[in-house]
Amino acid sequence: MMGRVSTVGVTVMAAMLGWVGAATAGEAHTAPAVHIISPSSASGMAMELDDLPPPQLELAKHPPRVDVPAIPAFTRAATATGVPGSPDGAPAPELEPASRLRRAIDDATLDASIQHLNACNRAIAGRQYEAAIAACRAATEVWPDNHLAWYAWASAHLARQEWPEARVAAARAVQLRPDRAMYQLYHGIALYEVERQRVRDAQARRDHKTPDEIALDPSLLALDAARDALALAIRRAPGLWRAHYYLGRIYRDLDDAPRAAQELTAAIQAHPGHRLSYIALSELYRRRDRLDQALAIATLGTRQVPAAEAAELWFEAGMVYDARRADGQALDAFGKALAIHPDDALAKLQRGVLYLRSGELAGARRDLEDVMRSADPRAASARPVAAKLLEQLASHAGAASHDARWDCGRSGGGGAIVCQPRAR
Repeated sequence: MMGRVSTVGVTVMAAMLGWVGAATAGEAHTAPAVHIISPSSASGMAMELDDLPPPQLELAKHPPRVDVPAIPAFTRAATATGVPGSPDGAPAPELEPASRLRRAIDDATLDASIQHLNACNRAIAGRQYEAAIAACRAATEVWPDNHLAWYAWASAHLARQEWPEARVAAARAVQLRPDRAMYQLYHGIALYEVERQRVRDAQARRDHKTPDEIALDPSLLALDAARDALALAIRRAPGLWRAHYYLGRIYRDLDDAPRAAQELTAAIQAHPGHRLSYIALSELYRRRDRLDQALAIATLGTRQVPAAEAAELWFEAGMVYDARRADGQALDAFGKALAIHPDDALAKLQRGVLYLRSGELAGARRDLEDVMRSADPRAASARPVAAKLLEQLASHAGAASHDARWDCGRSGGGGAIVCQPRAR
């Protein structure tokens, strides 16, 4: 009862590369989707050892079927003989079978470990992660080979974004059962986030800044272990949308845009309501001047996610319109983003620049002053841009910046806001 596989019809043609094959515009595709079965603890019945469902982190919902615009692929094709998720076109490594047969264990020890595991699972369902961690620890102390307890322990740490602790627990689950796709997934996520944390902290120490102020340099990341774990997860369960999403982020960090697009597309196919996949995929195309594709993806996302979660998608649409010099549409998109998140310093900065270019100086001053007052530590690099523009307004030199365009964005994973003048 680890999970049931169902199907969902959705067409997302964002990056069907090389060996994946070209798709016909508007053609319907069926993609597997993992559905999580929540435990029924009300009955008081003990769950069997293999009955622990994945935690809420992997819960997927599927909106109604929608018509999706056909989106051209990147021109550079991936290696022709590759396997999805494999580096350099090489076949993905074979999964080894279960590491070994379980050691003989008496019924009393098994029952005691399962009771602690059930308590851990109930605490996770109630988002009582500290209690969950204690219960899972107790389950593994009674029976060190309880791989489900290690897995649940990792999920509790992941929910709290305690990446090093999650990595340790997930690694133990993988050691015991390398054939479990979810264990490989959680191990890959933890490895990736630990590496990002390591690099961000090192950059912060070097630059005498806080980690939140750092624009992470992806060239410093060592990503092989995380990439391989996620590739194994996908090999075992191709419908794991979160594995595709994280693998897409890894390929983006490795500057492999075609594979990044393919994986992010697969994430959307498997989970059409996942906001972050649309954001990452739209930004990937936008930063490579594929503006039609970027806008199609962002617009699709605004129709698929709840309206209250669509602010960053409207921001992405605004950035595309800005790049096209469609200032009216860009203002409208940034306005929609700010209607959802009124304190978004980056959207305020972009709208302030647009107001300045269009001669709406009062609106420009209001938005730029809001950026200067923002308490968001990620906005640290946006404030100098806002200050410079406010100086121009104060000296009546706003017209000099009428055609100035800034390329601002969030460092991957919610890091610092980075702004720089855009090349004409």
